[in-house]
Amino acid sequence: PTTTAMTLDTGCASFVTGVATACRLVDAGAYNSAVVVVSSAMSRIMNASLPSAPFVGDGAVAAFIGPSPHGTGFVDDEVLTRGDLHGGILLVAPEQPETPWYRGDLHHQALQATHYDPIASHAMGARAVTRCREVCAPLLARHQLTPDQIQFMAVSQTTAWFGAAMAEGLGIPADRVLSHEDHFARFGHLMAASSALNLAIAEQQGRLQSGDWVLLYSPGAGFTQAAQLMRWV
Repeated sequence: PTTTAMTLDTGCASFVTGVATACRLVDAGAYNSAVVVVSSAMSRIMNASLPSAPFVGDGAVAAFIGPSPHGTGFVDDEVLTRGDLHGGILLVAPEQPETPWYRGDLHHQALQATHYDPIASHAMGARAVTRCREVCAPLLARHQLTPDQIQFMAVSQTTAWFGAAMAEGLGIPADRVLSHEDHFARFGHLMAASSALNLAIAEQQGRLQSGDWVLLYSPGAGFTQAAQLMRWV
């Protein structure tokens, strides 16, 4: 037997897009199963002078993808990338911020994650709810679902307020997202692993039942907005 390994990177949205890609490959018969692994080691490369530096955490989460009972599993996704906001968060060389990250021969110091373009960073944060609606609303509409039919919303926990704000912006009841104390206060923002950890915590708490409609949302540097709809197995 052979195994294929690949990297799919959409920043903090990588879990959402990775699961969607893996599910489609398995559904198409290209593979029997898949494992999606997402991780964060941002504490090692975060620019310590940024106000957001203390928010990041380190960790990893894995998800197994395989055939699921009829009517459950991955349903659909909606992904939008806004290239005009790509400079909001970048990996740069602190002493040579204009040097592209892929030109490793031009710098010798470690790369750091920083808000390279403050205007783009502000646009990403200040309009976060609008960005969320841009992908979640059409996804729900396509499947004739209303916000109150979503039993749980898993959100990438970029800040303490992010999950609750996204749910409120969509009209999803506040008790259908994890609280600040359940996720962000314990682990910080785990970047690509954040939305996956959100799901894992909800399952541990017994908040997910077979057949529940689950909505995932995660923005990612680039700037990518990714939403996914599934029925819990």
